[in-house]
Amino acid sequence: MPRLLQLARAAVLTALLASPGLVTLPVVQVLSTRVVTPRPTLTMLERARDAALAGESPRIDARPLALEDAGPVPRAVVSSEDGLFFVHDGFDLDGICAAWKSNQGGGRLRGGSTITQQVARNAFLFQRRSWVRKGLEAGYTVLLEGLVPKTRILELYLE
Repeated sequence: MPRLLQLARAAVLTALLASPGLVTLPVVQVLSTRVVTPRPTLTMLERARDAALAGESPRIDARPLALEDAGPVPRAVVSSEDGLFFVHDGFDLDGICAAWKSNQGGGRLRGGSTITQQVARNAFLFQRRSWVRKGLEAGYTVLLEGLVPKTRILELYLE
């Protein structure tokens, strides 16, 4: 068998063997957030690294927060960050379109991410802006919305 064909066969076999894990890992990660708060997240680690590089003392200070202990904060956050949080399925298309139009003019970028999208990014992904991250964020958003109650998503956001 020619060498190139052997390599192609090995690559296809590796991809087939790895694909169940690539699908299963995000589902397990998201399901676990129903009862466990992810610690430390990639976002926390990136911020600690940036602080250390800047000569500051890196610290990760995150405490669990139950919605019933947060007083009026959850309502205020939903009102200011994502007024349709309890209505949409993770994506606010009007908000995304408004951000897109606003960002076409240049200047400071305006975000169109919902609370669920921000939880997906902050809990499971890296912060660097890219289309790859946006695609992964969309996948995690769908999983969060389908597998985790809205109140728990809000708790994760506030933590």
